[in-house]
Amino acid sequence: MIITGCISPYVIPGILPPPVCSSSVYDLHNILRMASEFFSVSVEDVRGRKRRRNIIFARHAYCLAARTFTGKSTIAIGRVIGRHHATVLNSIEAASNMIDTGFGDFKNKFEYLKEALQ
Repeated sequence: MIITGCISPYVIPGILPPPVCSSSVYDLHNILRMASEFFSVSVEDVRGRKRRRNIIFARHAYCLAARTFTGKSTIAIGRVIGRHHATVLNSIEAASNMIDTGFGDFKNKFEYLKEALQ
């Protein structure tokens, strides 16, 4: 069966925004690289097990940007960084909360990342 257009069975208002069409030109690896650059960490650190604040912020930003701009499943997003889909959902929710509350400079860096991806 061939399905075209935007597909997302999991859209949670306020947490998971509706994804962009699956035919998006955005690549998960490119988004990961850009998130790493914006948060001044290496891609290996984001994929690794370290839990320093700047690395966690880069992971959260990657997960939210990947879901927003690609429409890929949380499983696919998690595979790129070696994380479970539930961890990706948690990262998306955490990133959304930090943006809503204006936590530190996360909101500003994520806005720059969004502008760079658009």
